[in-house]
Amino acid sequence: MTTGSTTTGDEHDRPAPSGRMRLLGARPAGGDATDRAAGGPRLRRTRSVIAWILVVLAVVLVPVSVVTVWAVNTVTNTDHYVATLAPLARERVVTDYIALDATDKLFEKTQVQQKITKALPEKADFLAAPLTGTLQNFVQRQLTDLLRSTWFHNLWDTLNRRSHTAVINILSGKTVPGQRANRVLVNLTPVLTKAIDQLDARGVTLFDPLRAQLAHAQTVTLELASGPQISKARNFFRVASDLGWTAPLLAVVAVALAVAVAVDRRKTLLRVAVGTGLLTLVLLGGLALGRSFFLSHAAARVPPTVTGAIFDTLIRFLKTGLKWVLLIAAIVAVLLWLVGPARWPRWLRAQFVRGIRWAGRRAAELGNEENRRRASAATRRGAAWCLEHASGVRLLGVVVAGIVLVFGGNLSVGGVWWTLVGLAIYLVVLEGLFAWARRTATAPLVARTPEPVTVGVPATAGEPPGEEGDRHPEHPGDDDHDDQR
Repeated sequence: MTTGSTTTGDEHDRPAPSGRMRLLGARPAGGDATDRAAGGPRLRRTRSVIAWILVVLAVVLVPVSVVTVWAVNTVTNTDHYVATLAPLARERVVTDYIALDATDKLFEKTQVQQKITKALPEKADFLAAPLTGTLQNFVQRQLTDLLRSTWFHNLWDTLNRRSHTAVINILSGKTVPGQRANRVLVNLTPVLTKAIDQLDARGVTLFDPLRAQLAHAQTVTLELASGPQISKARNFFRVASDLGWTAPLLAVVAVALAVAVAVDRRKTLLRVAVGTGLLTLVLLGGLALGRSFFLSHAAARVPPTVTGAIFDTLIRFLKTGLKWVLLIAAIVAVLLWLVGPARWPRWLRAQFVRGIRWAGRRAAELGNEENRRRASAATRRGAAWCLEHASGVRLLGVVVAGIVLVFGGNLSVGGVWWTLVGLAIYLVVLEGLFAWARRTATAPLVARTPEPVTVGVPATAGEPPGEEGDRHPEHPGDDDHDDQR
């Protein structure tokens, strides 16, 4: 009596899948090795439940870890905090608002119109209002130019670096004597002092008496966060500080354990990628709702455009991090789906292999001198068109790169660098195309030799043409007559 597994004759006779079939996802006979290695049904169910729990944990922790790391870096790291707020000094909406507010504060404290009225004759006092308006526009233009200068950019970074400790105290709930615990303000009074000096150099000495008052005052400030905004952000900051770098470490451990415990590791990792991408989209939508809350709870005198610019600048690194997570999750999900055994992934893999082979054959033909000589008239016309419009096509790339830089809203060093890299790649590809066009357009024309056409009864399947007449003579009885002779 023989014990063991029994194999049917069909399984013995079934051929092993070829390399092409294995590429398309066919499984060898005898079942899947993963199914055999998973153990019994109860163990499989246990592993599946544990894997699902870890998948849910990983899906939650991956996006949350991006938020916690951003919060900790932005608030507790001084250099990161300064870099986060630096673009505000270059936002036209913000600088124009500061220039308007500073001008109003100057004229309010100096009472310019009253002084001009007293200086004019009684019959000319009607000129006080237009003269005041003209002077106010002039001062506002001077302040706008000052706020767009490198001096203000450096001052902005210095002020934010000094106020970083106060921001941490406010968000953590610490009370410091002499510090406003319900708002985050940036004191821009030095801008007024600098503007008064510049106006004095231009002959406008009307504001000189304010220098002494501005020495220890906070006349012009920019409010980054109001009281209601701080009360909400304080709770979030405490939770983010408690989690800190623990959240990303737990996320990595959860993903690793889920893949290790899972019965089907590919599907488990695919679920993690899809779930992470969906939750990241939810968080990005939550940021849009948070922007509405931030705008609705801002100070009444601050325009919504300025408040929106402040919010967008504060969370720009967070949005960038979430977008990267979404992109990576989408790429991983697509790759894992493409290597799966379903029908569409198998078909796409087959088409990809076929396309690679076709591209290899076309590349070999392009490098062949004989093929270039036998190029069709349409191919030669295309090559001639490329050579004729070479300068225009190059100029088109330069124009597109310039449009991206000007209207793309990213004039940073990184944005300019990557735009130039893309333009360089475009020009290199064009030069390769033009080199092929020159060889093809100038190659001597060789007429294609028509293939011979055989007229007669077609050959049977599997037999080479031309042998049919030898085996089947025109007169079937001729061979017998020859034998009798």
